[in-house]
Amino acid sequence: MDCREFSSCMKEFIFDKIEDSNISFEFVEHARTCKKCYEELEVVYSMHRALGDITGPDGKDDTSDYVLELNEMFDYYDGLKSEKIKNKRIRISVIIVFIFIVVISVLCFIIETFS
Repeated sequence: MDCREFSSCMKEFIFDKIEDSNISFEFVEHARTCKKCYEELEVVYSMHRALGDITGPDGKDDTSDYVLELNEMFDYYDGLKSEKIKNKRIRISVIIVFIFIVVISVLCFIIETFS
């Protein structure tokens, strides 16, 4: 994600309207690596929180540390990304085991047939 795409996704991220989780992951990654974009996000997020347009993570309204909230949101997306990667690895492992079982079964069938 580049800075232009980041800026165009900022309000959707703040208002939790990004439908594609991969875009959210890219958004967070860009915010963590681009100081200019992070600072812009920090200002816009703080403004919307101060105006009461949005609530904080987990519905919190009692904090004024909006930077901490923003980092909590980033941590949340990091957790989702880790979970998505873990689930993908599990699916791949299951597929490999299934293929292994099929291959062994076919080999056993062939050996039994020609014995």
